Amino acid sequence: MKIVALLVISTLALGFYVFYIWYYQSVPQTGISLFKTVPNPKNTDTILVFSPHPDDETIATGGYIKTATSNGAKVWVVLVTNGNKHHLEKVRYNEFATVTSALGVPESHLIYLNYPDGRLHKVNQKEVQNYFKNIIIFVHPSVVFIPSLNYRHTDHKTTGFDAESVISNSKFSINTYSYLVHFPNFPLPNDLNKYLYLTPPIKLLDFSKEWLSFPLTPGVEEAKYNALLKYKTQLIYPPLKELIESFVRRNELFEVNK
Repeated sequence: MKIVALLVISTLALGFYVFYIWYYQSVPQTGISLFKTVPNPKNTDTILVFSPHPDDETIATGGYIKTATSNGAKVWVVLVTNGNKHHLEKVRYNEFATVTSALGVPESHLIYLNYPDGRLHKVNQKEVQNYFKNIIIFVHPSVVFIPSLNYRHTDHKTTGFDAESVISNSKFSINTYSYLVHFPNFPLPNDLNKYLYLTPPIKLLDFSKEWLSFPLTPGVEEAKYNALLKYKTQLIYPPLKELIESFVRRNELFEVNK
């Protein structure tokens, strides 16, 4: 009986450990070499970033944006909601314009859709998709970044769904990358670690998507960090500050459909 009990306990412990690794952990740092890299932006590229809120564009793609503008590429950023959940729309818009300017994006390439923060899923989705469609026709991007559908945040998930729907029906040839910001226990560790890599949650590894890494030079990584520091309205909240700073890594991380 003791042997049976021991086997049961061991099996349960192993099962719990496997579940913990699958649900709570990210790919180990040594696993970064397993991921292919995103091609470096060229001066002939036109890049379009869909950002649900002021700061998402820099948290997820700030290093890519800085690299692209430095290489002579054109970058456009669509700010989907007004970021006004705490009645700070004007301040957050000013921060957004300041930060994107620091990354090399001209003010004329910022598009504001002014949808309500936290309630994007409650507005007319056909209208949102129509705006997205017209923007893509106008900008004619070669590269587009959209929020991942794995998001737990409704504004992000809705933006990603609407953008993906429009792009999938577009006549243009567009390289589309998805980015992840809000997901349980991501990134790990959840604090400032400039010398670590960003790796995906083990739970999100599957055969339908492929994760890609975009390496950042030390100068670009520092530029991204300095840009994020300008989002002062967000950094006053300790949990959000930790989340934002944890995206300052030696790379950025994106997923594509296989």
